[in-house]
Amino acid sequence: MELCFIIVEYFIVRFPLFNLFTKEYLAFKPLPGILYGFSVYLPCVIGSGQLNLTINRLLMIKFPFIYKYIMSIWGILALIFIQFAVPFVQIVRTSTVPVIVRMLEDNVTITVELDDFDLVYNVVGFGVVYLIITSISCCIIGSYTLFLLWTMNKQSTEGTSKSERSLLALVVLQTLTQLFLAIVGTTQFISGYAGNEVVYAISLHMYPFAEDLLCLSCPIMLCCVSGLVRKKLLCFYFGSRMEQKFSSISKVSTIKVSVARHVKT
Repeated sequence: MELCFIIVEYFIVRFPLFNLFTKEYLAFKPLPGILYGFSVYLPCVIGSGQLNLTINRLLMIKFPFIYKYIMSIWGILALIFIQFAVPFVQIVRTSTVPVIVRMLEDNVTITVELDDFDLVYNVVGFGVVYLIITSISCCIIGSYTLFLLWTMNKQSTEGTSKSERSLLALVVLQTLTQLFLAIVGTTQFISGYAGNEVVYAISLHMYPFAEDLLCLSCPIMLCCVSGLVRKKLLCFYFGSRMEQKFSSISKVSTIKVSVARHVKT
């Protein structure tokens, strides 16, 4: 999903916004409108997935003994269905309208948008509001989850394990990225409605960065804290030899750390 986001979002929004490949874009003929729909659909799906992950994490920490009954197969399927189905209406709405490349009045900036300004405003407005809602929800739930983790670690006499520290880092990162996107999205929406062009222009260029943080930071963080994910990623891109080499290096590092701890004690 993140790979599709990078391809579609950078082609439709990022490169034109930062004036990259201008000549190539101006040579394009009208494109299918579904591409523009996907540029809004994918961030919404990823944002909903982050919310599902946040809810799932809270339930696992808050109700560990009845978690498997709360998050049954039907509960998981319902969350996944909502994640993909609710934003899908934007793909349907944009499927019949072509995408046009335009040069703005400054003769520098180009836009890749639907050939219907009202539909563009409605679709983008839906995406911004949708991500603001999911981001604020994630911030509230994530903050409560952080409070629960802090309380549990404070009451524990054994200290925090590596898995607990990794979970805490993921929760902190996700909450901060969601909060940043909520602030930038709200600023962009309010400044655009109020007609403040300076603030709107600043938030317009900050929003792609905030969206990238939301959609890409958690996979990167997961690769940093999880050795299993790193091994599978290396195996996927470079083959089993690289995975075996990484495993041997990890084992040597683990042995060195264990020996060092034993010597200290």
